[in-house]
Amino acid sequence: MLLSVCLIVRNEGRLLADCLSSVQAVADQLVVVDTGSEDDTISVAQRFQAEIYHFQWCDDFAAARNFSISQARSKWILWLDADERLLPDSQAPLQEIIKHASTDNYYRLTIRNLTSEKNNYLLSTAHRLFPNKRGFKFSGQIHEMIIPPDGQKFREKLAPIVIEHLGYALPEELASIKEQRNRLLLEKVLQARPNDFLANFNYAQHLDIHGKLSQARDYYLKARQCARNASHWSAILLNNLAGLAIRTQDFSEAQQYALESIANEPHQVGAYYHLYRVAYFQHDRQGMITWLTKLDKVLQEIDQRLPRLPTDLQLDRTQVLYTLAKLYFENGQLAESRQVLERLIASAPQDRAARRLLVEVALQQSDYDLAQNHLEFLVAADSTDIPTAKRLALVLIKKRAFQQAIKIYESLLVLAPEDQEILRRLAGLYGYVGDFERSRQIVSLIK
Repeated sequence: MLLSVCLIVRNEGRLLADCLSSVQAVADQLVVVDTGSEDDTISVAQRFQAEIYHFQWCDDFAAARNFSISQARSKWILWLDADERLLPDSQAPLQEIIKHASTDNYYRLTIRNLTSEKNNYLLSTAHRLFPNKRGFKFSGQIHEMIIPPDGQKFREKLAPIVIEHLGYALPEELASIKEQRNRLLLEKVLQARPNDFLANFNYAQHLDIHGKLSQARDYYLKARQCARNASHWSAILLNNLAGLAIRTQDFSEAQQYALESIANEPHQVGAYYHLYRVAYFQHDRQGMITWLTKLDKVLQEIDQRLPRLPTDLQLDRTQVLYTLAKLYFENGQLAESRQVLERLIASAPQDRAARRLLVEVALQQSDYDLAQNHLEFLVAADSTDIPTAKRLALVLIKKRAFQQAIKIYESLLVLAPEDQEILRRLAGLYGYVGDFERSRQIVSLIK
């Protein structure tokens, strides 16, 4: 047995089936620990042949998690929540790890957190995959984390595995139940440990997520006072303060916190992203270029080694490069825009938006060969894209490649026989190359 998937659940009947379905093909054991469900959670788990255990809820997520992993019998453990799903493309890399990797490793996975805004999500990482029977355990009454045993050396790695999390995009009824449960438990923890960094930080973050920004700021600052020394968690706290300040449009304060976070931990993404956002909201194009350039450099470094912060933003590097190239283009820095776009296309050759922007750069530089190259790629990728094919024909005309332009316009005429622009161009081109009969035929079709 290679993989046990462990969950703790309560009244998760509406969400559990999709979760278990996403891991059923890779799991040798499904461990579902129920903490007092009153809906059909148990029957859903039974449909997937899960092993069902019961745990008396004691307001302690770590205790329930530790009970769940105590039931695991496989070589590796993956832990999930019912509102999470393993993405299909992640099954193969997961199987590769559990079959071949050393049990001296443990892994961070990427969490794709869907937001309430349709099709938007935030990316972060979390420790989710670890070897069984090696002393790993959970810590934290809420927002629990897996920690390796003291005195043993384990290698921490980032796996190419993505889990989709629905928790911030749940239906209103489920979201309200979850919010109330977590808030009451966070307040209980805070009451017991009023001067604890994580107790204040977790409560502040909960308030922040649910829009209570003024209260959240107060508890973030209280957590900062409780931090005994600079640490990775201090950098995360400063990033949260910067993000909160942006939401309240206090851009000066946001910049201050982000810069302080970078001084604490330069090898990160979140603070640089916040500085870019400050520049964006202040319409500071040069500032946006500066911080995206630094962000690009950090992302290149992170590609080669593990992120330093326990939780940090993950950004789509192609989107970062495209945005940077577009800013250079709008700023008239054509050579810089071209350089960034060529890097982007080298790493993502199917990126049509990047190729379209590079065409614009090439045309402004009068580099018609480059424009033709990328326009031909775009037309080959979508033969029904009439505007792009028209642009290609115009570039060929500029290069005096009239027969090639005629061939493109003739093919377009099949797709759009009533298009007056195509007819006028064809009539003119045939006349220019001396085919006056065909030119007259085309002219007769022009309205």
